[in-house]
Amino acid sequence: MKSLPILALLALAHATTAVAGASGTTAATCLELGPSPRILAMGGAHTALVSDASALCWNPAGLARIESSELIVSHHSHPEGLGLARLALGTPIAGGTIGAFATYADAGEMEGTDNYGEPTARFGASTLTGALGYARGERLAVGFSLGFVRDSIEDSEEAAAFISAGGLWEATSHLGVGASVLNLGGQLGGDPLPLCCRVGAAVSAWSVSAALDAVIPSEGDPYVQVGGEWQAIDALAVRLGYDAGRDVGSGLSAGLGVLVGRVRMDYAYVPYGDLGNTHSYGMAITLGTSSD
Repeated sequence: MKSLPILALLALAHATTAVAGASGTTAATCLELGPSPRILAMGGAHTALVSDASALCWNPAGLARIESSELIVSHHSHPEGLGLARLALGTPIAGGTIGAFATYADAGEMEGTDNYGEPTARFGASTLTGALGYARGERLAVGFSLGFVRDSIEDSEEAAAFISAGGLWEATSHLGVGASVLNLGGQLGGDPLPLCCRVGAAVSAWSVSAALDAVIPSEGDPYVQVGGEWQAIDALAVRLGYDAGRDVGSGLSAGLGVLVGRVRMDYAYVPYGDLGNTHSYGMAITLGTSSD
């Protein structure tokens, strides 16, 4: 009976993914990018592991695992000049945890062309997204979020709303499973948002955590993500990952986490083959004492 919310979530994901998959290309693909350096370094395999303020972007139920108020600030540099900055906040309240995030992606300036392929004036493009969410539960946790996305290209703007939901079940002290449906909503400029279903399992023992995610996107074939984290010492974590869904590059990634007092500094390195390498930096700051 405890797994029924997750099973229901999977059924919803299967149905909505089938509907969205018939629409062709998706919009606001920045919603598909890993929300933190820790998740990026582990290849995206974090559906059953996520336990900080970045949970709203991957599995909203992970908010329930936050023990004290937390702020995450991160910056991601991606190929072809795309820069992405994210701010996430989570705080426990009576009966659960609330969270929020905001992301700004800037593609920089691009050269415009007319119908004949001749160059015209340069223009800029950017995307702003944000969401509010709530989660509750202990061994079995559920969460959801309500968000928006706004695309700006030159003088044109398009906006859409979306919802995300997720569940986490701590099967044993060493094994957890999770599932989420992300970016379920309207259309942006006539194209659907990148609806995605994620199902994951994670095993933690001694100082090592390993995770496996199965990802079912609304566009393209399903794929898997694998990641691991070794807590070498209390203040240092080493991370590796593999993302089979990445179209370019080897799919490998790596990163580090360093804890200094109440601040955890994270770094991720993700190579994209001929397109170049990407670097992501972030800080997770504990703002208050434990909710316990």
